[in-house]
Amino acid sequence: MNTVTTHQSFIAPQGDINSLFERALQLHQSNHFDEASALYEQILNLEPLHFDATHLTGLLAYQRKKYDVAVDWMTKAIEINPLNPGPYSNLGILYKDLEKFNLALLFQSKAIELDPYFFQALYNRGNIFKSLKKTDEAIQDYSRSMEINPNYVDAYVNRGTVYLENLDTTSAMRDFQKA
Repeated sequence: MNTVTTHQSFIAPQGDINSLFERALQLHQSNHFDEASALYEQILNLEPLHFDATHLTGLLAYQRKKYDVAVDWMTKAIEINPLNPGPYSNLGILYKDLEKFNLALLFQSKAIELDPYFFQALYNRGNIFKSLKKTDEAIQDYSRSMEINPNYVDAYVNRGTVYLENLDTTSAMRDFQKA
């Protein structure tokens, strides 16, 4: 019985990489992290500067609480594509989780600078301001996030919570009802 093996010493066609990436993303979104990680690694072996595989490898590391590894991969993603706001926002989330609020604000603000309509980054920055008890700034970011995406339930809930913490029950109830 013969076993055929192949050695790929060529660059894979873009379609193959796209297929691999789609499968990796599906696995990642289904919380099959080991399998997704293996496919991201395979993609990066074929195309070392693949932005999405690099960025999502960092996101996987973050989800596994390997923060130093996550920072390295997300920083590399920024080096590959410094105009994409995604890794900046994800670094902002990571630094907020580590209670490094100045860095968190810096990265979320950069994401918003790159894309002023990135409603998730506005929401994330609002969460940082909320943690810092900067309620006016938090309300402003949540409000802007909801202007961009009026169906963003989390922003209504968090803005309502800030209102409630400031004893503005009327505004809080309005937001909670919309949520």
